[in-house]
Amino acid sequence: MPDTTRRAPKPTHLKYGWIMYSPLIAAGVWTANLIGLLVLWATNDYYRIIAGRGLVVYISDLGATWKTFFIVMNCCTVGFYLPAIFAQRWLRAVDRIPEALRRRETVFGWLTIVFGIIGSAGLITLGIMDDVNHGTVHWSMTVVFVVGIAISAVAQTCEVSCLATDHPDRAHLRRNGILKLIIVGLAVACAITFGGLQGSCQGDIDPADHPDRDCYNITSAAASFEWATAFLVVFYFLTLSLDLWPAAKTSPRFLRKMAKWEEDHLSKAESHLIADLHEPSNQPTGNYFSDRSDYDHAYDTENAYPMRQHSPPSMEQPNHPYAGYT
Repeated sequence: MPDTTRRAPKPTHLKYGWIMYSPLIAAGVWTANLIGLLVLWATNDYYRIIAGRGLVVYISDLGATWKTFFIVMNCCTVGFYLPAIFAQRWLRAVDRIPEALRRRETVFGWLTIVFGIIGSAGLITLGIMDDVNHGTVHWSMTVVFVVGIAISAVAQTCEVSCLATDHPDRAHLRRNGILKLIIVGLAVACAITFGGLQGSCQGDIDPADHPDRDCYNITSAAASFEWATAFLVVFYFLTLSLDLWPAAKTSPRFLRKMAKWEEDHLSKAESHLIADLHEPSNQPTGNYFSDRSDYDHAYDTENAYPMRQHSPPSMEQPNHPYAGYT
């Protein structure tokens, strides 16, 4: 029987795990923020709001030039980053993703949230207090942002690494832990280098305190490490999405949809099977005798007597092939 009924497509978990898209959007917004500042700078003849900088421009200088854009993008980034780390703690508590089995994992989870909030507050404040009009406050909030996000990321990496030990059957935890360790390690190293170079010349190519230093190249290097740290934050946001990915498959709505699809799928398969059993077959019943031709029957009749003559001696042989029937 041809299958004339159209079966519903198998549901996908990508429609139900909306929370895993929060860090993805945060990464996209932060990337758009950085690239947008560079595009604005390039389309405005590489305008510099502060003279006396090196070859590479600071993110802070561009943020002060296009302040509204910088503040809005910073707030949007925070708006998608914070729900991601809150959701991860909640999903572990309700066992939607691998839960914390020991107290230290729970402690690392809360440290991730606390320092994530501190770093986010620093990011918004440094956008409002630009380095042109509020230099001291701006760079202080930059330190708060970098240190806060760094500690939050380190705590999150430790949490995932501990979970990988407690859940050896979850291979993605080990992969995520290694990936976070690499990304966070590079970001922290770049942030420390940026802070050291920035502090050595105070961001000025001709400081009065250290006239003997090559501060032109030092400030350029400091700005380069600032950009490197900022772009590494994008990859850290992406690792948060990998942590939340399994939650889509444990969504109650997805599980209900999947159970209904499987029930419909099985009922349709059973109905087709019953219909096939009751449908009369047009194929002839094949057996040994129906497949033999008239020539084969004639050959058997002619050779019946010689075949009996060559039978084993233990068998009783009649005098005539048809003697037993007379």
